[in-house]
Amino acid sequence: MHLKKHWKAACFFAVIMLPVLFYTLSKLEDEKAWLWLGAAVIAATLLFTAAADALPKSLQIIFTAAFPAIVFMLTESYTHMLSQMWTGPVWANLILYYLFFGVLLALTGWPALSMCLMILVCALAGLANYFVILFRSAPILPWDLGSFGVAMSVAGNFSYTLTVRACNVILLFMAAAALALKVDIRIRPKKKKYRAGALVLLVCLLAAFCRYVQTDDAADRFSMDKTLFTPKVMYRNNGLFLSFIVNTRYLHIEKPEGYSEEAALAAAQAADAVRSGDGEDALTEDEGIRPNIIVVMNEAFSDLRVLGDYETNKEVMPFIDSLSENTQKGYMYSSVLGGNTANTEYEFLTGSSLYWLPVGSVAYQQYLKDALPALPGQLSAQGYTSVAMHPYNASGWNRNRVYEYLGL
Repeated sequence: MHLKKHWKAACFFAVIMLPVLFYTLSKLEDEKAWLWLGAAVIAATLLFTAAADALPKSLQIIFTAAFPAIVFMLTESYTHMLSQMWTGPVWANLILYYLFFGVLLALTGWPALSMCLMILVCALAGLANYFVILFRSAPILPWDLGSFGVAMSVAGNFSYTLTVRACNVILLFMAAAALALKVDIRIRPKKKKYRAGALVLLVCLLAAFCRYVQTDDAADRFSMDKTLFTPKVMYRNNGLFLSFIVNTRYLHIEKPEGYSEEAALAAAQAADAVRSGDGEDALTEDEGIRPNIIVVMNEAFSDLRVLGDYETNKEVMPFIDSLSENTQKGYMYSSVLGGNTANTEYEFLTGSSLYWLPVGSVAYQQYLKDALPALPGQLSAQGYTSVAMHPYNASGWNRNRVYEYLGL
């Protein structure tokens, strides 16, 4: 009876694991050397599943205690080695994984089922993140959830290739599931209210910790990477789930005081009055004059003479100083320093202020999902053709998508 059940379970794992291995072999042209590990994992999993009964009690306890850490390691291994992560975020991730596992245990009262559910969630989330990085060189971000429908509509246009690493991670997840099914420990409290109380407590602890890791204090305490410029690197240093949760802090934008549709409409009407000549400050227009407009945004350029008088053996900016004819000069205040330079670009092109956005956010990556009134679009309406050039990759700061929304 038991032997028959074991062989059914072995066949179940074989039906899933073998196609993963063969699919990877069919897609890879080189670097297949480490697939022997995947084959060994499959063989060991099938033999263990078919031949073994439940694990010894001591091993069940050890495996259950180590299980969240194992799942954490496998989830991160889709895209990088665990050794590449920063130490502080590793501890924060472990707290998250153990709290989540505790919630599942309190909910089901059955460690084996809790383990399988956790494997399902983490394995699929890690695999989805792997493919998103493969397709766009950036991980899954909270604001991507709003574009889920669009992503699904174009999902068929991509080629899904598994690296040897990703293949082996999937197979190791399946091996962990096979081990989980050999755990027959059950949590049977004398009264259901005890388990319900534990569930409420653990959910509250998990929610509280998720809220805490979004604070600056947690970022400092766990030495997290806070560089939003490179989300792929930040996810590698901080971990998938921790980074995702931390980034949710940037989803909420508080409504400015006095902001309303009526106030915006009144401001628009006042601007129309100025343009049409109905206002006191009506604009005049020189018909047919369309001067070229060239904007150079140089993040390393600054006039250090604003800091005070000092002497140099050479002129600091002789060409800029020499400009006098048809020239206006002045100083600009920048909202950023030492990074997140795309935010200055956003402010200049749109006229919007970072004052209204959460501290640390990047408008290009988080908030621009549709067309937005901006200088390029407004100039295009007057007959201009706008061109943007940048020496970095087109995907930097999501510019390859955002520029279209701005009218470029």
